[in-house]
Amino acid sequence: MGGINSDFTEVTDAAYSFNLLNEEIKYLESMKTARYGMTAIVKGSYLYVIGGRKIGSDEVAILNTCERFSFESHKWVNFSLILVINCAVKK
Repeated sequence: MGGINSDFTEVTDAAYSFNLLNEEIKYLESMKTARYGMTAIVKGSYLYVIGGRKIGSDEVAILNTCERFSFESHKWVNFSLILVINCAVKK
């Protein structure tokens, strides 16, 4: 989910689900915000995507947003702002 191209010029909002039991990939609704370098966790029937970054300098590109995908409704919603910016990739 999410990601950046090899030229570091385009960030995607694409999201996928991979079922380990039957090795099936499903396309999910696109995230609200294109991002890469984020943290993602599954809890219950939700997938949470936290932080990450878009293209630009650290001061403007690191995101403080969180969104949540419901496996029941198959929709993303903006969930919360985070107090500390979070990104696995810094320049």
